[in-house]
Amino acid sequence: MENALWFFLGIIVANVTSRLAAFVRDYVMVRQVEIDCLSLLGSTVHDMNFVKNMRKNAIDGLVLPITVNQIKVQNNLDEYSLKTWKQLAINNFKANYPDKFRKQLSFDDWEGAMKHLQVLKDERNKQKS
Repeated sequence: MENALWFFLGIIVANVTSRLAAFVRDYVMVRQVEIDCLSLLGSTVHDMNFVKNMRKNAIDGLVLPITVNQIKVQNNLDEYSLKTWKQLAINNFKANYPDKFRKQLSFDDWEGAMKHLQVLKDERNKQKS
């Protein structure tokens, strides 16, 4: 009887330990994917801004019948499109984040996400040191 009790207790402990290890492994993987995704989004915006500035410089150098107001309208449309894209990217990121880890997200907008990314990178750099 005592051996059976120890046997079942061993099964329970092994099961709990296995689930805990899986949770920790999942958590570490999700955090790494989170850093990678936010970094990718950040570099995409950087590239979009670079292309926007190149286009702006090209338009400024053209001698075409483009009015200053038309240039301002285009710049405003670019800014609005970029702002909308950033919010949609964050909304999609949060919507597709695993449910059991979603509570750890502390941001709702682009600026908050980039601050969160910097905190995660700082934590990772501290762990490497």
